[in-house]
Amino acid sequence: MIQIKTISDVFTQYPNDPKSGNNVINLIAETSKGELWLATDEGVGVFSPNKNSFLLVNKLISQSQSLLSNTITSIVEDGNHNLWIGTLQGLVKLDNREPKFHKYSLDQNNKPLFGNNLVASINDNGNGIVWIGTWGSGLYRFNRNNLSTTHFDYKNTGGVLNDFVHSIYKTSWGDLIIGTRDGVVVYDENLNRIVDFFSYYRLPSQSIFQGNRIYQINEDAAGNIWFATAYGLFRFNGQRLDRIDKQGRDLMLFSSSNIRALASSRDGIVWVGTLKGLNRYSTLDGKVKQYFSSSSNLEHGILNNEIVSLCLDSRGLLWIGTVSGLSELNPATGEFKQFTERTGLPNGLIYAIEEDGWGNIWISTNRGIAKLDPESGKIFKFDIQDGLQSYEFNSGAGFKNIHGELFFGGINGLNYFYPDSIKINDFAPQMAFTSCHVYTHKGVDEVPIENLGKVEIPRDCNFFTIEFASLDFSKSGKNTYRYTLEGFDNQWIDLGVKNSVSFTNLQQGHYTLKVLGANADGVWNMNGLSIEINIKTNLWSTSLARWIYVLLTISVIVLFILYRTRGLKETRRLLRERESAIAEAQKQREELFIKNKNITDSINYAKRIQEALMPSNSFFSKIIPESFILYKPKDIVSGDFFWINETENKIFVAVVDCTGHGVPGAFMSIIGFELLRNITTVQGVDDAAEILNRLNKGVIDTFSKDDRDVYVKDGMDVSFCVIDKTVRKMQFAGAFNNMYVVRDNKIIEMKGDRFAVGLATSGNQQFSSEAIDLEQEDRLYLFTDGYVDQFGGPEGKKYKFRRFRHLLLNIHKEPMNKQKILLEESIKEWCYGYEQVDDILIMGIDTSGRLGH
Repeated sequence: MIQIKTISDVFTQYPNDPKSGNNVINLIAETSKGELWLATDEGVGVFSPNKNSFLLVNKLISQSQSLLSNTITSIVEDGNHNLWIGTLQGLVKLDNREPKFHKYSLDQNNKPLFGNNLVASINDNGNGIVWIGTWGSGLYRFNRNNLSTTHFDYKNTGGVLNDFVHSIYKTSWGDLIIGTRDGVVVYDENLNRIVDFFSYYRLPSQSIFQGNRIYQINEDAAGNIWFATAYGLFRFNGQRLDRIDKQGRDLMLFSSSNIRALASSRDGIVWVGTLKGLNRYSTLDGKVKQYFSSSSNLEHGILNNEIVSLCLDSRGLLWIGTVSGLSELNPATGEFKQFTERTGLPNGLIYAIEEDGWGNIWISTNRGIAKLDPESGKIFKFDIQDGLQSYEFNSGAGFKNIHGELFFGGINGLNYFYPDSIKINDFAPQMAFTSCHVYTHKGVDEVPIENLGKVEIPRDCNFFTIEFASLDFSKSGKNTYRYTLEGFDNQWIDLGVKNSVSFTNLQQGHYTLKVLGANADGVWNMNGLSIEINIKTNLWSTSLARWIYVLLTISVIVLFILYRTRGLKETRRLLRERESAIAEAQKQREELFIKNKNITDSINYAKRIQEALMPSNSFFSKIIPESFILYKPKDIVSGDFFWINETENKIFVAVVDCTGHGVPGAFMSIIGFELLRNITTVQGVDDAAEILNRLNKGVIDTFSKDDRDVYVKDGMDVSFCVIDKTVRKMQFAGAFNNMYVVRDNKIIEMKGDRFAVGLATSGNQQFSSEAIDLEQEDRLYLFTDGYVDQFGGPEGKKYKFRRFRHLLLNIHKEPMNKQKILLEESIKEWCYGYEQVDDILIMGIDTSGRLGH
């Protein structure tokens, strides 16, 4: 390329490097910036007349990271200032505009400016110095003029207490207060060092900020400094530091002590956002009003109780950032407005909120930045294509300086911008229909629709798709669309970024499809596009076919009536026979009810007999006051029973599980009552093993027959204890039942013999006993298998002994009556939704109490 200055007739050649090789120029294009773009055989040349500089770009890389040909054939700039570069391998689009957002992320050596670049807090005094706190890399003093940084971390003398710096605030008197995850410090500008908060303000040293994350620092109209922390809200008035969220030792003032965000007004109101709701605190009278999420009425609650950020705007409206979206509260009326992803937010997690000088609300989220116009409710979204440091930002990392410049920090540095410099692309995009696909039984056919105002849909098509596009290529993936189909539904339907619409099973006739499109900044082409759609008629949809359908329908109805009449006669006959059968069944049902009632009355009477034979709870408590009996029969009468007797020196207690439950078990229990009473009272036997041996013989004799070879396989599982009151010694014998002694937080299991009473017919099968000295704090537990065999829990399994022993170890130190309640609650919760499978009986004895009268 040769530049000619007509005034001086001076010729200048570009490039002027003889080593540059081929200087073939295929085309010269001037851009809106006044630059000359050259299409050469060695790449793209860019000549800036203002700077009198030349740049050759000889590497063009596609999105698939493949190197394209350097031979450039054409260069065109469109209305959105996109450059289209034609090569021998395809078309390249280059966005030649300045990004909307500026960022600080990397230094001149392409290294992170702020350690790990995870920006957690920002403060700027407007004179070119920005303080930046990070997640794990300490504190940075950043000079915007020369891009230099001064680093403060906890490893160095004069550094911060912790490298997680979550809040930075400059007070009205000029002090810079820094909140970390492990304390609060103040920057002493004279010494250029960090000083502990309590030392700087000459306060008595306290540990309230140690291990306590400082989410936000704020100053109210009276000059008080407020600290929002993970463990409470604190206020510093210049002389003393007070905790506000707690009154006395236990009374909590707010909905949670995990304080996430603060906002204060000039009328003495401090808004407190917590992990569990919003609180309005009046510094004048100390009154608190709380706000929570309300799924039933969104106009009177916040979107989510977990609050991340707060902002009180210039109109007095409070903006609440939650993990589910943004809420606007009008404190005067108490009404809420909600903004979510459905209403246009890029994401529901609201990290920081700032108001610009025009009353617009700027929001950083987990998916970019958004600008909200409170008057219209319109939302503009921005992403990494607009110059953002990343999609993801950080909680509390937002700031507006005295010049109105906004800062938002994220996971890869921070963005800064003046809101009035964010220009919206007001170019209304042209639109075009691109394709129409028709689906028939033969397959898919594409109908070209360029320059056509009409589409014919064949008879055998029940599904078709029409595609369209907004011809704005700046961010074509963010172009949005809406459509309406006149003749079917006149409602406009938003499609979002989807650029196609499908229809299925439309009735024959004529329709008009209208489509509107918008660019990435939401500027709509209100003229849009329209196309006529004609659905062809099938033979079976003609007028003649409809008349045939009517005649056939009438014929079918007449035939149905005739058939129905004959059927009704037959049905009437069957009904008479059925009524007779029902009357007979009703008579039998009444007889069965009477018999069932008589049987139930008999069983209830048997229950009263059983209860009369069984020791009462009051009788049991007189002998052993510190005890409990958990007795839950499966049926009206029970096969489980407990028994107690007392002699001068000894106490006899038994827990017995008879074969079966219900009536058979009840009969066995009555036999057991009488045999035990006879053995201990009449026969005077006081050895536990011998008592079971005689009980075994008594049961066998009861069911033995001399005249016939009849043997009844009924027995008893028994836990039997003999307690010597004088020497505090216990003897245990068991038949298929064990017992537990809880001592020193451990369970001693005393095992019984592995055969049941009444089933031990061999002469060699004699019951054995085991003795143990009782200590003061021993707890004795006798039980049947009904508790541990109960099905339940999330998987429908048995309760089992392991869970039972664990429960006893957890509750054995509780009073006996409390243990009974806990056992009942545990089995009730376990078997919720399941039927009780067996009788349940548990006896508990506290040996530290009185034993005997």
